[in-house]
Amino acid sequence: MKEKLFNLFLVIEDAIIQQIGAVCHEKDGTDEQKTKFLQSQVNDDLKNAKIYSLPKRYVMITKKSSGTSGSISYDSFEQLGATGKQLEMFEEVFEDLGASQNPLVCITPIVNGKLLIEPFEKIS
Repeated sequence: MKEKLFNLFLVIEDAIIQQIGAVCHEKDGTDEQKTKFLQSQVNDDLKNAKIYSLPKRYVMITKKSSGTSGSISYDSFEQLGATGKQLEMFEEVFEDLGASQNPLVCITPIVNGKLLIEPFEKIS
């Protein structure tokens, strides 16, 4: 049975995420086959990704400002991942693209215009 799969992108400039991107595919097979397919499509999908602003509910607070809505640091994103909440950032994207409750995804950072594929380098 075919399932919607998503290549997701974090658009990072100077360690700050301000945009996210997504491409949806419909594919059948095992989760491993689907994951390998998404990974094989990353370069092409980056060129065709629909780009979204980061939701305004994400606010980056720095020593210089009381808060910039629609942006967070990559370190904060990693903290969301540690608590299993990193996909919450993509809720509006999933709604826009008709995702299922728990879609299979591949998340790839784009750092200062450069595709970053595992093993990840330290983003700073």
